[in-house]
Amino acid sequence: MDDLIIIFIIISAIITIFSYDINRKLFYLFKPLTTLLIIALCFSERFEIITPYQTYIAWGLILSLAGDILLMMPERYFIHGIGAFFVTHLLYLIAIVGINGWQLYLYPLIPILIFVALLLWLLLPRTGRLFYPVLAYVSIVFLLLWQASGGFIADDSASAVIALAGIILFALSDSILAIDKFVRRLPMAQAMILSTYYFGQTLIALSIPAIRLH
Repeated sequence: MDDLIIIFIIISAIITIFSYDINRKLFYLFKPLTTLLIIALCFSERFEIITPYQTYIAWGLILSLAGDILLMMPERYFIHGIGAFFVTHLLYLIAIVGINGWQLYLYPLIPILIFVALLLWLLLPRTGRLFYPVLAYVSIVFLLLWQASGGFIADDSASAVIALAGIILFALSDSILAIDKFVRRLPMAQAMILSTYYFGQTLIALSIPAIRLH
C-alpha cells in the first residue's frame, strides 16, 4: 500500500511542478493534493499502534497542508503561511526530541551555524516588516537541523537517517523559497522549492517506525 501511495505522490508532485507555469488551476489542485498523499503515509496499515512520534509528524504535515494553501493565496496571507510552517517545524522538533531527548553534540553545530548565519546575512536586511517572523522561522529551522543531526548521532537507526535527510531537504526548500522571495529571483525556483519540499516531507513521513505488537 505504501508503495502505491509513493507512486501517487511522485506523479502528483511532477504534475504540480510542471503545471506552475502552464496551468495554475491544475497547480492549485495538485499542490495540496500531493501533501494530502504524504499525510496518508502517516496512517499506513503497517502501523499497529500509534506513537507520539507518529502523532507529531502527522500534525506537522497537516499544518504543512495549511501552509501550502495559505502560500497560494494573496500576498497578505504570506505571514500566516510562515506561521503554519513554523508550527510544522516545532512539531517535528518535539517529535525528534521525544525519541532521545535533547542532543547537545557540538560538531554538527558548526556547519549548521555557518549555514544559518549566511542565510540570515542574506535575508534579514531585505525582510522589512517580516524581520522578526523570518528570524524566528530560521531559528526553529536551526534547532530542528541540530536536533535531527544529534538524533542521528545518538541513534543511527534507519528512522533517524531518513528523518535527518528529510529535514535537510525541507530546510533547503525553505532556504530557496526565502532567497527567491527576499533576495533575488532564481531560475527554476518553483521546481527546486517543490521538489526538495515534497521529497523532504515524504522522507519525514517515512521516518515513522512501524512498531509491531507481536
